[in-house]
Amino acid sequence: MAIEISNHTLSLVKGTSESSSSPLAGRNGAPGSPPVSAQDTVAITAAADTLSGLEQQVSSLPVVDLQRVSQVRSVVDQIQNSSNFSQMAEKIMNFESALNRARA
Repeated sequence: MAIEISNHTLSLVKGTSESSSSPLAGRNGAPGSPPVSAQDTVAITAAADTLSGLEQQVSSLPVVDLQRVSQVRSVVDQIQNSSNFSQMAEKIMNFESALNRARA
């Protein structure tokens, strides 16, 4: 038994025939399964070829987009440099205190 993949024929088990020693011999009698023959082949479709090409393209891309990381760092630095966190914390505390007084 051989499987044809991309115009190559590969033998599953060397020197075996369609007998009970074949790994697929029991499949012949299974209900609803076609008989195994020496002509069984596997065809790779155009979609599989396309997916394979896409997989190769994606694998060549870096895991991290360094340009995007640089942009995000720049924005974070701008926020940190322009904000006074202690003033913000004090305003939040004052707001929370005012809410607690209003509830009481």
